[in-house]
Amino acid sequence: MKLKTLTVASLFFIGSTSATTQTSKQKYLDVESLALEHIELIQSLNQNSNKEMLSFATVGADNCDFDNIQDAINSGVDEVRIASNKNYNENIYLNDISISLRGGYSSCADANNDIQNSDKATIIGVANASEPVIAITGHDQRHNVVLEQLNLTGGTGTNFLSGGGISTLDADALISLDQVNIYNNHSSYGGGIAAQGNSPNTDTDFILRDTLIYQNSATDGGGIYCSGIESSILMYGNSGINSNTADDDENVPGSGNGGGLYITTDCSFALYSGTQNSDTVNDLRGIAFNTATNRGGGVHANKGSFVNLIGYQFCINNVCIGSNSEPLNINDNIAGSKGGGISALDDSTKILLHSGLVENNDLLNVSSSGAGIAVQSGAFLETGRLSKACWNTEKCNLFRNNRAKTEGGAISIVASTAEIYSSYFEGNRADNGTAINTAMSDTMVVGSVFAHNGNNGGAYADNAVFSAGGIFDGTIDVINNTFVDNNTTQSVFDVTHSNSSVMNIKNSIIQESNANIKVINSDLPDTGTAISCLMVHETGSLNNQSIFNFGEVNVDDPMFVNRIEGDYHLDAAVSPAIDRCINEGVTHKDIDAESFGWDDPFVINKNNSPNYRSDIGADETRGNDIIFYDGFQQ
Repeated sequence: MKLKTLTVASLFFIGSTSATTQTSKQKYLDVESLALEHIELIQSLNQNSNKEMLSFATVGADNCDFDNIQDAINSGVDEVRIASNKNYNENIYLNDISISLRGGYSSCADANNDIQNSDKATIIGVANASEPVIAITGHDQRHNVVLEQLNLTGGTGTNFLSGGGISTLDADALISLDQVNIYNNHSSYGGGIAAQGNSPNTDTDFILRDTLIYQNSATDGGGIYCSGIESSILMYGNSGINSNTADDDENVPGSGNGGGLYITTDCSFALYSGTQNSDTVNDLRGIAFNTATNRGGGVHANKGSFVNLIGYQFCINNVCIGSNSEPLNINDNIAGSKGGGISALDDSTKILLHSGLVENNDLLNVSSSGAGIAVQSGAFLETGRLSKACWNTEKCNLFRNNRAKTEGGAISIVASTAEIYSSYFEGNRADNGTAINTAMSDTMVVGSVFAHNGNNGGAYADNAVFSAGGIFDGTIDVINNTFVDNNTTQSVFDVTHSNSSVMNIKNSIIQESNANIKVINSDLPDTGTAISCLMVHETGSLNNQSIFNFGEVNVDDPMFVNRIEGDYHLDAAVSPAIDRCINEGVTHKDIDAESFGWDDPFVINKNNSPNYRSDIGADETRGNDIIFYDGFQQ
């Protein structure tokens, strides 16, 4: 079977055939357009896979054409059907060919009749434990490789062929995996899969459906290692990267990165799979329970790579990817120093996470930051909620119970750029910045709720919910957020940046039950902090020459729907926080994915002016709308 040569630019980029092309394989951040490109590619694969086979051979123990897989491949057929009635201890080599390797046949008779058994995945081990299970090479022309219903185990990548389960080296190929398990493999780079495209004429692209990569190990990239501007990996369906390990090598300084994945040198990775119930036995979806001794327990990305993690469903003509009932999960991953869940470094490296569950990620070292996500040295992070359809109606993009010893329990941003919106932070802990730490960075936080972060000190100091610092230029915008019922020891904000930086805290609710907790803590003579339109629990900490008051600041009860039960929507019937602020014109939306600045016709605006139509806090309530209440139809 030969698939037509596809422009895999459609995987992650606007390619040369696109009507909106600017340059070949130009990266872009339009998540919906990106998803539609992926679906079109999957549709093309499905259409071609239904075409009549030109030739096939069977492999197995009873009256099959061949006894071993490599002999069948070398015969020149288009497809090899592999029965599961024997053990295969082989190292498979695919050099400059297009071919399908399909397992799951109970017998050779079933293989001849193309009758697969979903419970009979064919296991391929190795004959030589110092080589990969499958090696794919060659770039004389574009090739298509299909692997289906296979278990790949016991392989070891070499210095020449990295990747224990599947190794690709300068392969110009589109490689499709369907119902493949890759486990118990090892390599210096990419214990499970290594996609390396270093030559100018290579374009190595993986499409993984219902594929699990688990219990693999490497020095870097325990589950997957991907390198090269023409390299890409797309995962969807019931896929996951679970319980992989990246252990540092004392002879390789700075190694031990990317327990689950190491994405580097302009490689692009996209994942549409996830679960609320990831564990190490029953549900291996998403990115979970991976470990790295250095950076990025779940994911480490650097050198201009692009990582897109999305928990939404997109469909075209009944072909769908993603889910609206399951989040994109990054949970229970562990790193040594940075990014228990995700670590990102370097200019042009981009992390996009939408509709995610970032939970229970941890860091081991005493000096550590960003247990959920750490972005540094010019990297870019965007995370938030995109639509009302979501796995959780309120906590759609959730950072929960992540722990960093030094700073940034959920997220740490250092010398980088981040946009965080319509997100929920709870139960995160750190010495400084139980939820967020940002320094020397441009950081925007909009429409998000911060509740029950910290635990009043102890194993973690829990000094503040949000720490901001740095002596170099940077802008921090904290607009329309709700900080409530956190358990810090000093303050909500800890501000240690100088007047070369700018911090704006606007249109936000800051309500702590402990009146001794400061809104802002700072010992610097000039923090360059501007505040306006806040509803707070105290104002004493704001009477500082470094605080610029550009608008109303009230000590008042915002009157939530049910504060005791953790429902921090505004009670439209009685809340004094409705239509109190100037609409700041932010394009991101509130915690319910609704636009800010809705003018409630039943509430008199501040100063009786239409300019004051934005509510205070993360909820732009529509409780007085006859048809809708907070975006959900009655």
